[in-house]
Amino acid sequence: MRMVRVTAAVAASVALLAGCSRGEQANETLPSSSTSTSAEPSETTPALPPIGPADFPMPVEARKKTEAGAEAFLDYYIAVEARSDEGEPIRQISSECAVCRYVADQKDADLAKGYQSSGGDGPTTVIESIVQGDQANVIFSTSASEVSVVDANGLPVPDRGDPAVTSLELDAFMVWDVGRTTWLMTEFAQR
Repeated sequence: MRMVRVTAAVAASVALLAGCSRGEQANETLPSSSTSTSAEPSETTPALPPIGPADFPMPVEARKKTEAGAEAFLDYYIAVEARSDEGEPIRQISSECAVCRYVADQKDADLAKGYQSSGGDGPTTVIESIVQGDQANVIFSTSASEVSVVDANGLPVPDRGDPAVTSLELDAFMVWDVGRTTWLMTEFAQR
C-alpha cells in the first residue's frame, strides 16, 4: 500500500461525515502507477486533452479505467484540492458530489474573505479498489493533523478549524467519463 499526504479534500470529507471543517497542505508529487494493464497511448493515439489546473494537469495514470487508475485519480483529486485556493478545479473533476461541492464552495468563500487554513496533513493508505463497469470505489484509511483557520489579519476564525483525526476509513466513489477519458469524483462516505 502506498502513502500520500492527507489534504483538505479528505478533511472536508471528514467535515461532513465526522463534524470537521477543512485543512490545506499540498502534496507536490503523485505516485506512479506501474501495475496498470491498460494500453498506454501510442504514437498513433492522439494525446489526451489536459484536465485540471494548467500548472498541475492530471497525470496519465489517473486517466485509466483500472483499479490503479482510480487510485491515482483519488491521489490527484486530493492533491488538486490541497493546491488550489479556488473551487473551480474541484468542480472540474467531480460530478454531482455533495462533499466536492461543499469543499469548492467553502474554498471560494474563504478566498473572498481572505481566510487561510493550515494543517490537515497525514497519511492516506488505500485499503481496496474496486472497478465495476463505469463505477469505481476506492476504500482508504486516513489520519489528519489539527486544522487551523485564520482571517486576513492572522486571527483565528471562530467555529472553524478541526481537531486531529486518526484512523478514519472512507470510501471514495467515482464514475468514468468516456468523453473526457477520466474518472470524476461522485461521493465520499465514512465507513
